Amino acid sequence: MLNEKIYNCILEIKRPVHIGCGEEFDITNFYITDVGNESYIVYFTSDRLIDKLNENEKNELISQINKNNLFNSFKKINEFAKKYKPDGYKILISPELKSHYDSVMQNIGSNLNMFVIQRTAHLTNNIPYIPGSSIKGFVRTAYLNSIQEILKNKTLSDYTIYTKRYGNHEKPIYLSNKLEMDLLKGKFSTDPFSYIKISDFMPESDIKTMILYTINFKKGSNEKAKGPYQILECVTSGKFKGSIKIINNEHNKNDIKVLKEACNNFLTETVISEQKDKNIEIEKDNNTINLIIGKYSGKEVVTIKKFRGKNDPTTYWKPAKDKDGKNIIADSFGLVTIKYQ
Repeated sequence: MLNEKIYNCILEIKRPVHIGCGEEFDITNFYITDVGNESYIVYFTSDRLIDKLNENEKNELISQINKNNLFNSFKKINEFAKKYKPDGYKILISPELKSHYDSVMQNIGSNLNMFVIQRTAHLTNNIPYIPGSSIKGFVRTAYLNSIQEILKNKTLSDYTIYTKRYGNHEKPIYLSNKLEMDLLKGKFSTDPFSYIKISDFMPESDIKTMILYTINFKKGSNEKAKGPYQILECVTSGKFKGSIKIINNEHNKNDIKVLKEACNNFLTETVISEQKDKNIEIEKDNNTINLIIGKYSGKEVVTIKKFRGKNDPTTYWKPAKDKDGKNIIADSFGLVTIKYQ
């Protein structure tokens, strides 16, 4: 007999979150503007700019496009965007990022890929949302870590095969699906997580976003690693509304308290113990789940500790306002809380 319960939830951003969606802000479709003491990138659609051009300007732009000269076309679009400032989606940027952009624009040459900004998951109106799959991924990994002692007699080698590539070099392939099935003692039809449904979380309050850099650091120190920075659109504050539905049956005996404890314990073990992030605050209210979601949150939060082996990460990422990592705004990415009722 099925026993179904739906929990109404509020997710709150505690540290910058970036959910990869495979999209970028095209440098030909944004400009920078100042509002008071703050600067913003304004991302606009081409039609909003074209509607503001007179006939001569439209012909100028068409002429450049017809010449198939991407760089000159970009310069003309940028010139008109600065002149007319078409309306669009605004994202806060730091003074350091504005200076970086100005420097790139002065030396851009024919390379338009020097200033790539990765977008976070968003709705059609450009406002960010939190996909349920991002939340479920952390919850699932946390739960699997909580039961990993089921396989106490197994090691990483039991879930690794090798293929020969480039002569005698062997490439290891990690059999993560087999590991999960062994932990859950079954197949998809008996997987308890097929009976746990997490909705997408939609904006509930004023959502703040900012363009930030990712800076790579060595674990347990303030020494920067060699990983290159990335530029990201991040959600820095705000609340999102969604739901968690749990169906209890012969395959799933877990309730939301089991999932909460698994997540809270996993976060303590990974971010605090392994990433050495002593400044993180875990909320311990009865109805609060602490999670880490999104890209650049660390390999620890997407793997099962006992079976990492040599793949155990030695670095992690911090969000910063500048590409040199002098203005770090948090010790890690992706911390959120979910309050349920």
